[in-house]
Amino acid sequence: MTQDEFFEAPAEDGYWERVAATALTAARACMEPYGSRFSRQDFTRRQRPVILVLRQLQKTTYRGVCAFLHSTPGVRAASGLSRVPHFTTAQESADRADVLAVAGAMLGEIAGHMVDGPVEMATDATGMEVTCGASRSSASERSCRESRSVKASPAVLGGLCIPCALVVDWGPGSDLTPALIDKAMAVLAPTRADPDRGSDSERLHEQLRHEHGVKSVIPPVPRRPRQVVRTTSRSMMQEGPPGRSGRRWHAETAISGIKHLTGSTSHSRAARSSRPHAKSSAYTVHCQRS
Repeated sequence: MTQDEFFEAPAEDGYWERVAATALTAARACMEPYGSRFSRQDFTRRQRPVILVLRQLQKTTYRGVCAFLHSTPGVRAASGLSRVPHFTTAQESADRADVLAVAGAMLGEIAGHMVDGPVEMATDATGMEVTCGASRSSASERSCRESRSVKASPAVLGGLCIPCALVVDWGPGSDLTPALIDKAMAVLAPTRADPDRGSDSERLHEQLRHEHGVKSVIPPVPRRPRQVVRTTSRSMMQEGPPGRSGRRWHAETAISGIKHLTGSTSHSRAARSSRPHAKSSAYTVHCQRS
């Protein structure tokens, strides 16, 4: 099976209903249905991620996904929608401040149900281009204006090639993300971690080995003359990591799958929406694969 076939959206009957039902089930475990008992309660908060997942898988606009829901009663029912919201309602819900936290919770919820027994973990980082509208919409987002990119760093389950945690920020930036390790450890307890060469640091070795008790295998990058590595854990890696080369290629495969399914560009008109779009791309892959 090729990589394209592995991540391609199949054409069988009931595919979109299954994707919507998976997203709704994960959302129910992560959030309350309403933000306030005084709200109009036309739609629930749990239905917002479902619409976002459908939009990203179809690589369409908010108008397009609402038109799709109008024409597919089965998907509408699987999404828990008695009627279709106006496209501006879907757009405004995707721009809310809590979208990043919700996306992270859903990512961990779905990944937690896929783990059965010991697992290995790999990490990597990639950039997602943002549109000109998003890069100019906020004068305070200096990095966004300069680079017009969002940096996404996923932690990937070895063997499954799906992310279990994700950290997003404006790029460019360092691959070293201790926050990613903490988020991944809250979801699973891997026996081994294989970050890529860009994460090489004694600090990350200590975090994995001493704080979490996980074997870390990171290719060292010599920073001294004559290719000498003197720190304790990094010098152990210089003679060759124990065992096989690890699962780093799984992280690269997962990143390729995310971009293949949802695109390599965040088509958000507002800067505040670019990072949530990148993070929700990860759990979109879960809903497609579940």
